Amino acid sequence: MSAPGTRGGVVRAIALGLGTGVAIGLAGAPRELFGAALAGPGLLLLALAPSPDTLVPWRGAMLAGTAAGFATGALCCAWVIDLLTTFAYMPLPVAALLGALLWLGQSAPWALAAVLARAVAPALPLWIGLPLAISAAHTLAPMIFPWRLGVSLTPWIPFVQCAELGGLPLLDFLVAAFSCGVVEVMRRAGRPAEKKVPVLAGAPRERWHAPALAAAAALALPLAYGAVRLPAVRAERDAAPLLRVGLVQPFFTVEDRRDSLLRGPQHRLLLAMPREVEGAGGDLVTWPESAYA
Repeated sequence: MSAPGTRGGVVRAIALGLGTGVAIGLAGAPRELFGAALAGPGLLLLALAPSPDTLVPWRGAMLAGTAAGFATGALCCAWVIDLLTTFAYMPLPVAALLGALLWLGQSAPWALAAVLARAVAPALPLWIGLPLAISAAHTLAPMIFPWRLGVSLTPWIPFVQCAELGGLPLLDFLVAAFSCGVVEVMRRAGRPAEKKVPVLAGAPRERWHAPALAAAAALALPLAYGAVRLPAVRAERDAAPLLRVGLVQPFFTVEDRRDSLLRGPQHRLLLAMPREVEGAGGDLVTWPESAYA
C-alpha cells in the first residue's frame, strides 16, 4: 500500500473518491440502483484514512471529496449535456465542457465534507465525523441541481419516514453512519489483536463494537420508527380529500416553439386542452414547463 503522503497515496484517495461518487450516482435516475449508495460514504472513509491509524494529507482529502462529488454529478446530471445541445443549440464539445464544469462546481459539498472530517479526525473518529460532515456540508454548500445522499433511499418507504423528524440532513447522516460504521467494523475486525492483550479477554470485540452499534442503530431505528409511523401516515392519506389532476402535454418540438407562425395555433391548443381536462372533472391542470418559452 502506498503511504498516505506519497503520490500513490493521493491517487488512491482520488480513485476511492471516484468510487464513492459512482456508488452514490448509481442510485440516481435512470439507473436507480438505490442500495448502491450505501457503499459510498464507506469508500470515502477509506479514501481519507488508508488505515485506522493514518490520514491522507489535506490535498488528498480535498481531491477525494471533489472526485466523489464530480462522479456523482456526472452520473446523476449527465442529462445536462443533452439539455444544452437540444435547447441551447450548443456544439457537443462545448456542452460537454460546461457539463463538466457544472459537475465540478457541484462537488463542493463533498469536498467540504472530506476536509471537515479530516480536520476533526484527531478528536473525532472518521466513522462519526464523516457522517456529520456530509450532513452539514450538504446543508450549507449551495448546489444548482442538488442530489443528496438521503435522496438515494427515498423508495425505502419505512426508512425515510424519519425525514419528518430531521429532514434530509438526518437521512444523510443515517445513510453515511451506516456505511461508515460497517466499513470501520470490517477494517477493525480484520486487524490482528495486539500481542500484549490476551485474545480471550475480549479486546478484539471491544475494538469494533462502537461502530457496529452505530451502524446497527442507523439502520434499525429509522426502520422501527417507520414501522410505527407508516400506518398513521397511510390513514391520514386515505382520509384526505382527493384532487383530480390533469397533465397537458401538446408535444411541441423546440423548432415548433421557435417558429413565430406557429405561436398562435400553439397558444390556442394549450387553452383548449385544459378545457377538456376540466370537462372530465379535473380540479387542477398542469402545463409543460416550456409552454410559454
